[in-house]
Amino acid sequence: MNGDYLMMLNRIGLFLLSVGVASSIGTFSALALLPLILGIRLDNEKYNLRVFKNIEIQRNFILMLFFLSCLFLSGINSYNNLGIKESLHYFERMLPFVLAILFIKDSNSYKSIFVGLFVGAVIFMFSFWRNYFEVTTYRPHSLLGSANILGGTIILLIPFFISFFLFFKNNIKIKILSTIALICLILTLLVSQSRGAILGISISLFSIPVVMYKNKIINFKKCFISIIAIILIAAGMYWEFYSFFHRSYDLERILLRESSWRMFLDHPLFGVGMGNFNEVYLGNYISPLAKAPKLAHSHNIYFKFLAETGIIGVFGFISLIIFQIKYLYKKIYDDKKQKGNFICSAMFLGIIGMLAHGWVDVCFSARSYAMLYWFLWGVTCKSIIDNCKKTL
Repeated sequence: MNGDYLMMLNRIGLFLLSVGVASSIGTFSALALLPLILGIRLDNEKYNLRVFKNIEIQRNFILMLFFLSCLFLSGINSYNNLGIKESLHYFERMLPFVLAILFIKDSNSYKSIFVGLFVGAVIFMFSFWRNYFEVTTYRPHSLLGSANILGGTIILLIPFFISFFLFFKNNIKIKILSTIALICLILTLLVSQSRGAILGISISLFSIPVVMYKNKIINFKKCFISIIAIILIAAGMYWEFYSFFHRSYDLERILLRESSWRMFLDHPLFGVGMGNFNEVYLGNYISPLAKAPKLAHSHNIYFKFLAETGIIGVFGFISLIIFQIKYLYKKIYDDKKQKGNFICSAMFLGIIGMLAHGWVDVCFSARSYAMLYWFLWGVTCKSIIDNCKKTL
């Protein structure tokens, strides 16, 4: 009987956690801890830590801790303690990774994740559309914050809803809900007018031929032709919608990058400290041409790490991302099963989209985005460990 209770608690916990990280409502994520605590009291053997002895998980922890150590090292060499506090915030945002690994027990766990992500997406899209119709008609905010963070979140979710559509190929309800979610997410993204996010999801989806080639669904020739065709289509769309992709404040972004680069050159090893960008920017680095002085970051994840954490922080960030991409690309295809790993492919596409979007924004450092990112990374790693690659 305890086994039935534990499975029910797992699914409730996963559902609450998925809703929380997708909607950015911390109450749901906090409530997810209750099923975990109850489950441990019922049968702590089912929640032993042996899963964390797995070599795959240990490698992930090593890289995650290395990244955090780089941020902390940069922080303690800053002139104030903001950098240290921010590095601890990054640690907090990684906790969903651990919870996902503890909660996922079997293939049915992914149904709870799907339903939770779907509900979470509905919640933040509802807040967006309510603001669109009641408050403003131009780039409204949502529970996630700015339109750019909203767009970054959508970049992560779209590949996963596609993967769930394929993963549960015999479940009509999930296929219908996945289709509804995809249509609504794309529509929300377009209305948000987040150019960086549109670029990110485009590059993410344009990478699908590479994933198909890796899964041996298409050969190299078809992959190459597909990529060339996609590039030509993208160029045509850029030419056709040129005015949409250019705005009056674009010069401001260029000036920010120039200022960030000068910050890095003056503080190359440890940067100016996370959270200190605006103060330092206004003090010595703002351009005479700048018209928006109240900016908290450089609107570019790479320049943000360069300016705020220096070589130490950038090295930690790049090491982490390269490890994740290489790890995913290696795991996408399984020689024993021709279906490949849909969830693994989704995370791969999500990271590619994040890297593209990162050229114009810093979603990776935003709390709401990071909680979802690390949860999905935990889901992906657990699916790899459990070899949960078959369709249901």
